[in-house]
This record gives sequence, C-alpha cells and structure tokens, in this order.
Amino acid sequence: MKDLFPPAYRLLFQQRDFRLFWAGFALSVIGDAMSHVALTWYVWETTHSPQALGLLTFFYTGPVVVGGLLAGILLDRFGPRRIMIIDSLLRGVAFGLIPLLHFTGALRIWHIYSIAGVYGGLMMISLAGSPTTIPSLISEDLLPAANALETIAFTLGGVVGPPIAGGEVIGSVLAGSLRAGMPLGLLIGLAQIASGLSVAGVLLGSRAWIVALSLAFLGFFSAPLTI
Repeated sequence: MKDLFPPAYRLLFQQRDFRLFWAGFALSVIGDAMSHVALTWYVWETTHSPQALGLLTFFYTGPVVVGGLLAGILLDRFGPRRIMIIDSLLRGVAFGLIPLLHFTGALRIWHIYSIAGVYGGLMMISLAGSPTTIPSLISEDLLPAANALETIAFTLGGVVGPPIAGGEVIGSVLAGSLRAGMPLGLLIGLAQIASGLSVAGVLLGSRAWIVALSLAFLGFFSAPLTI
C-alpha cells in the first residue's frame, strides 16, 4: 500500500501542521463548491428566472477582479496567515447568515447576491495565500510535493462538492420539501462555517478544527429540515 504514495507525500502527512492545513484547505474547497450549487438552486427555485441566475454569476465572479488586485497587497503587507484567518472567518460568517436569515423569515434574494459578492471579493485571498503559507509549514525539499497536494485538494473539492450538494437537493425533493434550496442552504451555511473554522484553526495552531469537523457532520445530517 505504501508503494502507491511517493515518500515525499508520506513525509508531508507525518507533519502535523501541514496535515491539518491540507485537511482544512480541502474541506474549505468542498464547502465552496457545495455553496455554489446551493445558491444556484435556491435562486432558481425562488425566481425561476434566467436573469436572476445571470446576476448570481455576476456577483460570484465580478468582485474577483477587484479582490484579486487587493489580495496580493494585503498578503504582502499583513502576512498570509493573518489575512487568511480573517478571510476564512468572514466567509464562514457570511454563508452562516443564510440559515439564520431563513429561520427568522428574513432571507431575500438580495442577501444571496450580497453573500455571493463577499465570496467573490475574498476568493483570491485563499487561492493566493495558500501557496505562500505552505513554505512556512514544511522544509524546502518537500515544497514540490506539497504544492502538488494542494492542487489535488483544490481539484478534489471541485469534483466532490457538487455531487454531495446535488444529492442533498435530490434528497430534499424526494422528501417532499416545498423548497429544496433551504435544507441545502442550512447545509451550506454549516459547511462554510466548518471550512472557515478548519482553516482558521490550523493557522492559529489551535484545536478549532475539531469543532469544524463536528459542524460539518452536523450539516450533512440536516437534510430532513424543510421550509
């Protein structure tokens, strides 16, 4: 079994800091991919409007241009760890507002657009910050393998996240939910909080990642909740 993994990979996962950072990053990417499916489904179920979906795409991608320009400046000036902690927590709180607004009956379509805009504006921080953080966690000779694992985590999240979210949508429909987007909205709110805490916990050197994983599992078992 060991022959399936290069020695450099095994050495990397033996290092606690990198192992937790990689796990947190992978969880964060999965949460991001699930969130995209969730928001798209909610907007369609709420409006049945192609124009509304177009606006969602605009708010998801438009702020990336401005955020990308500022990300490098912030990372250089304040350091990647501090900025990534703030980024993770802000995105976790933003997406965590979805279930809170729903349960209070205050959720509106402009809230979804605003949260998508926050995600788009902050997206480049994690994409640019992760590669600059990794060298501080490992020795230089392991850097090529670490960068490869980061790419694997990013790709894996994009492949795994949407089917999980899609399965939740199908399960909600089969369960007779009046609006399948909201059980998924609760799931994604918890998943985003979990991903934010996981990355922040690793960067802070704390045990917050345990809480993050607990929230993630709680989110996965929230499917029976309906409007």
